[in-house]
Amino acid sequence: MGSTPSMVGSALALALATVAVAAGCSLNVTGTGVYPSPDDGGASGISDATADGRGDGAARDASAAEDASGFDAAAAADSAPPCDIDRDGHEALSCGGDDCCDHDARVHPGATDWQSGLNACASFDYDCNGKEDKQLGVKNCQVTIGCQGSGFDQDTACGAQAAHTWCYGLVTCNELHDQQTQLCR
Repeated sequence: MGSTPSMVGSALALALATVAVAAGCSLNVTGTGVYPSPDDGGASGISDATADGRGDGAARDASAAEDASGFDAAAAADSAPPCDIDRDGHEALSCGGDDCCDHDARVHPGATDWQSGLNACASFDYDCNGKEDKQLGVKNCQVTIGCQGSGFDQDTACGAQAAHTWCYGLVTCNELHDQQTQLCR
């Protein structure tokens, strides 16, 4: 049995709605595409296609299409685990877990990526160790095995841009200056 254009269009609209709802979007479905919209408290979208797919301008209720397909948008949105909202595999502190910011998947114990901006909980503590770990300290150029000790010219706050010095050389230390952003985790 072959597919009719209206079956293909309905399947595509359902697939797009499923992806958008899983991503947390509220949708208006039209005959020309799927568009995100602000949460409208459950108001249904309008389609310019008729039930037979002709698209002759007769409007129908999109919620009827959802009901007919068996897709339940409310159940899909409610399926996020309440103790792991950001789905990073770590449960929120309020549930006895170890995730100090369950609204940002980049934040969890063991996070190793350095970040230049605040997380969703307005902090630079990305690895949930209770402090903001800075990537670079203050420069201290000295010869050990070659010149080492690159860093910021002064103690620099997370996310701030400041003067930075590269230390280099084999027998003596030389300095190269630039601007860097202090990354933290």
